Amino acid sequence: MVKDCRKNGFKSPVWVEKNNIIKLTFPGVSYHKKSEGVSEGVNEGVNEGVEKELIEIIAFLRANPERRVPEIAEYLGKGISTIERYLKILKNNGFIEFIGAPKTGGYQLKEQK
Repeated sequence: MVKDCRKNGFKSPVWVEKNNIIKLTFPGVSYHKKSEGVSEGVNEGVNEGVEKELIEIIAFLRANPERRVPEIAEYLGKGISTIERYLKILKNNGFIEFIGAPKTGGYQLKEQK
């Protein structure tokens, strides 16, 4: 993970353990910022919590293109069906696309016009 962060121009992640809970932070990376167009594109019928998750998926795919559902689910700590539902929202709104064969391909950000 540290090597991937450095390779992609990010600062090294920081792990902090307290009361048997490990917190991992990525300095300089913020998912609370609204990605351009996300709010307008998916705001209808999507609550704030889901919107935050969608923005996290977009940020993850920006740094890690062509990822599959299990990888995204593991990264976000969510179930497969939840991630599939989120990806469907992003795909239907033109933010992402699936590239490649069904067994080996993955999701990536769609080029915005």
